[in-house]
Amino acid sequence: ETKYPQIIINVDPSNIYIADSLWVLNGTTVKVDSTSFKFDDLSLTCFDQRLRLDGNISHNPTSTAYLTTQNVDLSLFGPFIGNSIDGRLDGKASLTDAFNKFIVDFDLKVRDFSAGTSIFGDLNVKCKWNPNSEKLLTNLSLTDKSLVIAKGNGYIDLNRLTADMKLNFDNSPISLIGVL
Repeated sequence: ETKYPQIIINVDPSNIYIADSLWVLNGTTVKVDSTSFKFDDLSLTCFDQRLRLDGNISHNPTSTAYLTTQNVDLSLFGPFIGNSIDGRLDGKASLTDAFNKFIVDFDLKVRDFSAGTSIFGDLNVKCKWNPNSEKLLTNLSLTDKSLVIAKGNGYIDLNRLTADMKLNFDNSPISLIGVL
């Protein structure tokens, strides 16, 4: 696998309490050497919520790590993303060439997305790395039942932490504008 010395970390199944909830870390193996981290189905579950990390993070520009989320309650991330955002997160994200270009792609859905006291519906966000512009080509939509209340597309620049998006707020409640 590798010509470098490596450390093999055997992770025993463990219980972890996060925000008064019991999460179970599965038993797995993580391999670390001077150039890479290899994750083999590193999963954290709490009832029907699951975070799973699999793949490689290394200096090899083709190595990829994958994060999968299933029914994850966004309120757990309140201290990091703001306490007023809530919903259930499902989706997949990938990270390729982590040490050079930091190429990320993701396809995420937040069911019952809410901010503050307003519930807006389902938020879908898809981002694909564009190697020419070195930005994330991004499409998003917010749907309440079958009615699209907001949609947009454009680019996110991870280097400058800026977005250049065209957004359409037809049929949007005024409370959505206040969240932005």
